[in-house]
Amino acid sequence: MTTCWYCDERSADPEAAYEFEMHQHVPPYHSTTVSVPRCGECAAIHGRINRVAKRGALVFFVAPTFLCLLLLVLRSVLAWGLHWGIPVAIAVVTGALIMGIESVWERRVLEARGTDFERRALGGYPEAKELKTEGWKHYPKSGRPSVPATRTRPTPDRMVCAGCGTRWSGAGLGMAGSDQRHVFGAVQPGSTQYAGRCPECRKAYCARCARTRDAGLGVMISQCPDCGVDLLASLSD
Repeated sequence: MTTCWYCDERSADPEAAYEFEMHQHVPPYHSTTVSVPRCGECAAIHGRINRVAKRGALVFFVAPTFLCLLLLVLRSVLAWGLHWGIPVAIAVVTGALIMGIESVWERRVLEARGTDFERRALGGYPEAKELKTEGWKHYPKSGRPSVPATRTRPTPDRMVCAGCGTRWSGAGLGMAGSDQRHVFGAVQPGSTQYAGRCPECRKAYCARCARTRDAGLGVMISQCPDCGVDLLASLSD
């Protein structure tokens, strides 16, 4: 059973998962949804914090603005010899105190419950970190429509072939190419060498389980057997 990523103690609830979109910034500009395992208790804590944060943001904008305007009006009506910058400075300090108090409260609640900030997963969840190294972002590329993936992205072990279960060591992957998708070195056809990872379904395949296509000049390119997408590994005798 999957464990909650936030507390690393309780079992994850599929209905409580934290999901966010990431977008590919190179052709074919796909978008995908990353699902972070989360338990019901952590989801309830995050929901409470988000509700308080929305109210705090409203108070942050309204209270300092009202205080600043009030001081400026009193300065004008009562003819105070008060520099106009002082009410502005007081409003800024008030806003900072409001946000500081809210931040301290959030941290204490999370520490008491043994969990973490909800949005920490955007940069800390392994799948999101891996996508970022491949150029994926949390926002779509300007002027380029994102194409939703045609199937639900699984979360398999990235070091295991989805076809036969062959495992590759980090050293072996490092020798094969600069990352786990683009294999720039020649891979022996029919072998269990790492042949690349599909940019659409995210599955990794060895040269034996991947399909191949002739790229011309005697070069064979590996392909995902499910999606037909190039894995970008050259196969050579």
